[in-house]
Amino acid sequence: MELNCASVKCFEIFEKLNDFVRPVGCNILDTGKNGVPNKLTYFSVLILLAYCTVTLTSIYQFRENFILFTNALVTLGFSIQGIVKFYTMFVRRHRLLRAVFKSRDFIVEFEGNKQICELFKKYANFCAMCGTMILGLYSFAMSMLLVATVTISYWTKTKIIPYGIVIPLIDYKSDVGYAINMVYMTFSIVYGVIGLYASDYIYVYVMIMAYGQVETIGILCQDLSTYLEKNKENEIQEIYQLFTKTVTAQQLHTEYMKSLEENFEFNSITVIITSMICMAITIFVLIQEVWINGIMIIIIQLWQIFTICLIGGVYMIKINQVQVQINDTKWYLLSHRMQKMFLNVIHFMQNPIEPSACGIRPLNLETFCQCIKAMYQFLMLLLNMSN
Repeated sequence: MELNCASVKCFEIFEKLNDFVRPVGCNILDTGKNGVPNKLTYFSVLILLAYCTVTLTSIYQFRENFILFTNALVTLGFSIQGIVKFYTMFVRRHRLLRAVFKSRDFIVEFEGNKQICELFKKYANFCAMCGTMILGLYSFAMSMLLVATVTISYWTKTKIIPYGIVIPLIDYKSDVGYAINMVYMTFSIVYGVIGLYASDYIYVYVMIMAYGQVETIGILCQDLSTYLEKNKENEIQEIYQLFTKTVTAQQLHTEYMKSLEENFEFNSITVIITSMICMAITIFVLIQEVWINGIMIIIIQLWQIFTICLIGGVYMIKINQVQVQINDTKWYLLSHRMQKMFLNVIHFMQNPIEPSACGIRPLNLETFCQCIKAMYQFLMLLLNMSN
């Protein structure tokens, strides 16, 4: 297989992501001696469990202080996300790998078409750019969280923590206790950046590959229509091959989208609900206490909801665009038997497997607006409770 072909270029993106998460033991692509689970995997599980434990103890510790209590609840949202993301990306890694391999096999099947090959190369470059942007966003937000904490603590001569948790049985207001808490939080932030980046990027990756698959169906339909318009007897074989490829592409894409829904639907609804609630709580604490660190947390939470909804919305736009191309196809020039089979392609485009949050809500910009509205209503409830 050529190193410059689209399938290799697209799969290299997943391989690079696999290399990136190897230090935390989540390199699910590796097998044998370097495979998972390994010592680094168990250490990551320990870090996650410790983070959840510290969160719960902090909620209990601050139960009598409404501001500190709500602040700790924000961290609980990240803890829940961490558990669900780890379950989706690692515990169910075999399903995730099947989806990735299905994506690669789809490209291998159709990259002989120059236009399709260039299409997936374009998406591979776009995907790599998205990965850099996601990593940069999380790294910047988390770094500023620490920088703001240290700066404000130094300026005000007080001991401020980055977010609403403290290690139990240690006085975080003492010099030693504060130092221990800051070291622990810095460590957890590094792991948090890796986890958030990896989980977001893998979803962006598989959905961008889905865009390419949808457009592949449109390209094949255009090619088929071109041959049908010529209506030359010596090109019957070419027409049959193009027709077969079109139907095959639709079937492979249907299976691929089913696989993605099974893998990510629970992750999507968890991210949306927790981010929506935590964003309202963070804004509430920001208003009440002028919590500067909350700005970075709000950016992260808003980004997570927006990304998931935007990706689903763009997918449906691609579906609608290709549906127009299919409707323009001269499929009525096919034989009666082929027309019946082509109706399956039309039916799928009219009733696609839409990305959703556990089938409760479709992932699109309308859902994003509804999430912002619900977040605002919850924020008003918190403000009324505090008065």
